[in-house]
Amino acid sequence: MKECKAFQMSDANKALEHIKNNFKEIKKYDLYQFDDGYRSFGICEECKTYILIQLNEYHSFADEDDSYYKDYFPVNNEEEVKELNKKYGNKSLENVINRKSIVVTNGDVCFRDRRRQFYIDIRNRAEREEFINKILDNEFMQLQNYNFESFEEAKESIINLIFPISIDLEKWIVDCIKNTTCAAAAITDKSRFLTPEEALERIKVEIEIWNNYKEEVIQSLITGSYKYSEKEARELVENEELEIQEEFFLKGETPTKCAMEIGDSCGQLK
Repeated sequence: MKECKAFQMSDANKALEHIKNNFKEIKKYDLYQFDDGYRSFGICEECKTYILIQLNEYHSFADEDDSYYKDYFPVNNEEEVKELNKKYGNKSLENVINRKSIVVTNGDVCFRDRRRQFYIDIRNRAEREEFINKILDNEFMQLQNYNFESFEEAKESIINLIFPISIDLEKWIVDCIKNTTCAAAAITDKSRFLTPEEALERIKVEIEIWNNYKEEVIQSLITGSYKYSEKEARELVENEELEIQEEFFLKGETPTKCAMEIGDSCGQLK
């Protein structure tokens, strides 16, 4: 399918601006998940491609702020939107549409790419435990612990359930679907299910990509305007400025641009 160029951009704020400047609504639907909201189907007049907007509002209690969740999805046509509305009328679509999308949460803008999120269906407890241990042996992967008091308690909660295990390589998180409804929705998209072996290989490939990105950032710090020594560059990338690097990597920014941001933040121009 042809997508609006917003979904090919590396800067989520610029992508959102492009859509706001070019979006023309074709049809609005009174569909939402929480307390209020809508869906809006329309066209990007510049790219001549279709977009579906989903707004969900959560109205909190008096002492707390309301929450607003807005998603922008590329879609094929109105027929696809009608099918989505029929199947998932009052359910959120972000776990259903397996494409890169733009997410606005209470004003904060970012990309979400479900192609980097997948499931593994292991029912046997011993096999689940073995797989989870292999995943967590990797220093990159983290456990989604919610409100559990300890790491072991969080891990046991995933091992003891029978619902599919979920892997999010955007956030490097291991989790588990928690209820029958979500599991049933996930199972409808077989393309997002991997075998344990495929999942481990996918994680290995992603880590290689991440390590190559780090090396390119280091080389840019050494050979660029900042002229860091190799030792200084490695220390910055692997320790002090890791958050900047992770942010730029996930946004799809080039290693050179990431190195410039690190150099500027450290203020060292030689």
